Amino acid sequence: MVVAAAELARSRHPDSEFLFFGNSTLIAPLLDARPELKSASRLIHTEIAVRMEDKPSQALRYGRWKSSMWLAIDAVKKGDADVVVSGAIPAR
Repeated sequence: MVVAAAELARSRHPDSEFLFFGNSTLIAPLLDARPELKSASRLIHTEIAVRMEDKPSQALRYGRWKSSMWLAIDAVKKGDADVVVSGAIPAR
């Protein structure tokens, strides 16, 4: 959902660039299918994600510095990104 939304945003704002944080095995094929978006994107791999059902204290305790959410928020803090958009995968 986030990749498709980024593609739509890119069509409306062609100067936009995107950082994707997450499992590259899952995200790379989605970007490969969208060459224009891929050319304006950078994919940062991490296998740790904060799940919807995680309590904030759990999210901080487990993989705090390695989770996709932490890395995305840190990118904004460092000025590498302007905003964070999160897409959650429901628990199974």
